Parts: sequence; C-alpha cells; structure tokens
Amino acid sequence: MTHRARLVLPAVCLALFPLATRAADEATCRHYADEAVQAQARNLGDHCGFAGDPWSGHWQNHFNWCLGASLAQVQSETNGRRGALEGCRRCSDYAREAFEAHLDNIASSCGFAGDPWSFNTEGHRQWCLAVSPADAANESAARRGALQECRRCSDYARQATEAQQRNVTLHCGLRGDAWSYDSMAHRQWCLVASPADADRETAARRAALDRCDRCTQYAREAVAAQQKNQNFSCGLKGDAWSFDEASHRQWCMVAPEDRVQLETNLRAGALSRCLSVCTEYANQAVAAQRQNQATGCNLAGDRWSSNYQEHAAWCVTASPASAEAETRERTRLLSACTPDRRNTCDAYADHARVQNAERIQRGCGRDRQTRWHDNYQNHYQWCLLVPISEPGKESAAREEWLQRCRGERSPGISTGECRVSVIVRNGSCQNLDGTPSDLLPPGSRSAIGCGPDRDTAKGNAVFSMMTTGVCLVEEDEPSPGCCTFAEEAVDGCLCQ
Repeated sequence: MTHRARLVLPAVCLALFPLATRAADEATCRHYADEAVQAQARNLGDHCGFAGDPWSGHWQNHFNWCLGASLAQVQSETNGRRGALEGCRRCSDYAREAFEAHLDNIASSCGFAGDPWSFNTEGHRQWCLAVSPADAANESAARRGALQECRRCSDYARQATEAQQRNVTLHCGLRGDAWSYDSMAHRQWCLVASPADADRETAARRAALDRCDRCTQYAREAVAAQQKNQNFSCGLKGDAWSFDEASHRQWCMVAPEDRVQLETNLRAGALSRCLSVCTEYANQAVAAQRQNQATGCNLAGDRWSSNYQEHAAWCVTASPASAEAETRERTRLLSACTPDRRNTCDAYADHARVQNAERIQRGCGRDRQTRWHDNYQNHYQWCLLVPISEPGKESAAREEWLQRCRGERSPGISTGECRVSVIVRNGSCQNLDGTPSDLLPPGSRSAIGCGPDRDTAKGNAVFSMMTTGVCLVEEDEPSPGCCTFAEEAVDGCLCQ
C-alpha cells in the first residue's frame, strides 16, 4: 500500500465528488488502523504470507496513512484486506481438506494419485489462491466424490469377503468371482461398476447365503429325521434318508424352493405315519407272528415275518386302508387256524400240489388259473378261510379234471409181461390227526397197475396211487394220513 499525500481540492470539486475527495477523520482512521493490525495478526496466524505496507503490524503507520487518504481509499484498502483474508481462510480450509482427504485415501487404500492427492498443504493452498473459488470448490467436491466411491467400494469389498467367510464356515459351496477373499479385486470391480450393479451383487450374495442358512437348517432337520427313522426302525430308505448333512445341504442349494418344501413335508409325513400308525401296525404284525409260531399254524410269507423293521417300512409306503386290510387278514387267518382245521388244510394243500404235479406230468392243461398251482401257503391259507365243505369240492373238481385227462385207459405202471390189470380205488381216509377226511371221499382216487400176474399188477397199482400222494393201507380201517382201498382185477393189459 502506497501512502499518498493529502490533496486540497476546490470546493466545487468537493461538492461533485464528496466521497472520493473527502478525507477520513481521526475516529475513522483509528478504527481503520485497529482493523488493519488485526488483519495482519490473522495473516500471520493463518500463515497467509501477505506482505507490503497494507500488511504492517504498526498501528501508527496505518493511522497516519488513513489521515492522508480519502474515505474511498480507506474503504478500498479495508475491503482488499478483508477479501485477501477471506481467500486465505478459504484456501487454508481447502488445503486442510485436501490433506485430510489424502490421509483418507492412504488409510482406505484407495490408490488415488496426482496433484490433487498429496500432503503438500502449501501447494494445495497456493493452487487454490490462483484459481477461482468455483474451481476450488469443484476440486474439493471431486475429491469428496472419489473418496465416497472408495469408501462405498471398501464397504462392498468388506461385505464380499465377510460373505465368503460365511460361505466357507457354513460349507455352502458357493463359487465364482463373487466368492473370494480378494478384497482388492472386489473393490476394483466395484469402482468400475455402477452403484446399482454393486448393490445387486451384494443382494445376490446375501440371498445365496440366506438360502444356504435355510438349507443348513433343512440338512440338520433331514439328519434328525433320519435319526428318528433309525431309532424307531421305520426302515425308510433313499436319498432323502441319510446322515450325510453335506449332501442334504448341497441338494437343497440347487433344488427349486417348492421341491425342498415338498421333500420336507414328505419326510415329516412318513415319520409321522411311522411313529403313530405304523409303529402300532408293526407291533401287531410281530405279535401275530409270535402267535402263529406258538400255535403251530404254519402260516408263512412276507405277512408273517418277525422283522419289526420290515413291517414298519412296508406300512409307511402303503395306504392306511392297505395296512388295515393286512392286519384284518392276519387276524382272520389266526382265528381260523384251529387244530382240526389246520390238519385238514395241511392235507388239502399237500394234495392240491400232488394233483397239480400230475396235471403237469400228464400235460393236462388247466381248467381255472386259481385252482392249479404249486404254492402250498396259498392253498393252505385259502382252505383256512373258506367254508369247511369248499376244500373237498375243490379237490374233487381237480380230480374230475384229472380223470378226464387220464381217459379210460390210464397209463398205469407195468412191469414184466402185461397179462393182468388191477384197478385200485381209495376207500375211507383219515387226516393226520385221526379225524375222517372230507378231502378224499371214498372212490375219488384210482390208479391202474399191470403185470404178468395179479399180485404184481396190484403192487404196481398201489405204487401208482402212492405217486399221486395218497397213502394206502391194507386194513379195514384207515390209519392217520392214509386210506383203505378196494381192488378190481381184469384180464388183459389196460396199461399203455
């Protein structure tokens, strides 16, 4: 600031330019000098670096200059100092903010570099002083925006690595670029992606982990269900029933949500049925088999297993109606299996098998599918459940079919020269328990034997009868399991 001598202007000029030529008074100059000294103190305190006469720390110098200056000059000088200090303060704030921004850049590993990113506070301030306030404000805003992006992407990277840690801890098995511990790679991806894309990636990871949480719970419940399946001997099998928690979880992660829920419901339903209805069913089935064995009923087949697990497993897969029907059938058979009926049906089943064997041997064909078969248990259990007269009728019907198949000239059995034929027919028969047999009425069975004489032919006929499963005794009364017989001799050979 140059101190100028006071000028004396004509009165007319004072009238035309009152402010420009009017001298400052002492009160004004004292105020001016006070503010100038304070401005210099701020210049020094804020390290603004301003120098020259306007930035003197001597009050008297400022006062003396003011007394020789016009009011306009005083006001201009004051405004200049104020503007300079305001700019210094603004640029000091700018430089401090730039310094702190670079600290944040380093601490957050953002990697920003160049003139806007340094610890050179004075360089930042000088740059600020050399540009417009708008340019400085734009530079600060750009730095703040970059740091905000860096912090956002640092948060993104932190969440991504934490998600990967959960992925590994929970054994989710999620893979790909989105699942890694490389925090720098996650942040760099985020910096080039849009915020919306980063948000979607974070949401996708969160959804995958939420599903993994659900599938972890699903797997634990599946293993618990398998433990119950084993503890209660339900016998449930398949991929849904195992102790492999990892396999359950991996299946859940790729299966549709509705399929996972269906699998859970099916498992729960099967267990519920096993633990309620099927537990009782299996207990009843095993108890029925114990009764079967104790009474000597000789009932056999899958229905009469003593294996609790097998019954429970069958029940779980069967309908309630089927399980009830199976229980009823066991009860009916055990009720029908009285000692007399048991012996009768045993003999009936054996005889039915012998008749079927003869039918096959002779190539007779069959009249009904259900009548001709070799399954002892089917014959035996059928006999137990039908009226007492039915087995005899069935045996007689089979015998009638066989008689037609044999024809009038039975093949018989012949030894030696065939001169004499003997026909034997059963008389009265007894069951194994000594009771009369309803299955073999007198005369219902016959056989032919041939030979050179009557005794040989008779022996061959009896042997032929024996091969059909009928025991013959030469007594007036039958013995248990056997029949009396009558014989008829014919000259000539009836054997083919």
